Amino acid sequence: MAYHVTPASNMKSILSQGFIPSIGERSENLGETEKAAYFFHSLEECDNALWNWLGEEFEDVDEDLVIFEVNIDEKWTVFDDSGQLFYEIKVTEKVEPHRIVKVLNENYEEIKLQEYL
Repeated sequence: MAYHVTPASNMKSILSQGFIPSIGERSENLGETEKAAYFFHSLEECDNALWNWLGEEFEDVDEDLVIFEVNIDEKWTVFDDSGQLFYEIKVTEKVEPHRIVKVLNENYEEIKLQEYL
């Protein structure tokens, strides 16, 4: 499984369209030039990022965050030269909505999706 964090206002669109690679605000600020969607390898890595750099990125966002648990294709998992997983998964093609397993709130409680469909 892989995990993606986003403001709750993006949830309905992602549930219907999936993850469409783009250069979002955070990617633009970092000078990214390739459209992509980013995922964490584990919920632990996601939590660590939210308590650190990613949490800082979302400090000015005036809404709740949601965490998507996604069944990703292994071809999107990249290892470095020493055989270690990169800390995030960069996906440059659309991730279809059927790959979404569940959505969690910031307290890691599952959100009832029928309320949003």
